[in-house]
Amino acid sequence: MSILADMAQHMRWLDRPKTALRMHDLAFGQLPGDPSRFRVMRAILAAKRVEYGLCYLDPSRLPEVQSALSLPFDLYAQADDDERPTAPELWHRAFDMSEAELSMAAAAAI
Repeated sequence: MSILADMAQHMRWLDRPKTALRMHDLAFGQLPGDPSRFRVMRAILAAKRVEYGLCYLDPSRLPEVQSALSLPFDLYAQADDDERPTAPELWHRAFDMSEAELSMAAAAAI
């Protein structure tokens, strides 16, 4: 899953946001089907999907970007207290789950 997310980031750097979106979707598919588990990981992947994929498609996708930004916050809010501190262990990147971070990414779609 982390490899797919890393590949998605590389696709963004190669100016291939549609491929980045697909890679993130594949990474989501690698998570267990139980939605009550790995909520922090799901939040991270959802935020990165917006940041590395949706934000770089074109300005007409701005409503979709704004809509998709709520998912990471919802998932993170639903995570239990035991899961939140393990976010850095779940993925090799420290992730700032702040509105400013995700809003900055959404601004790229304008």
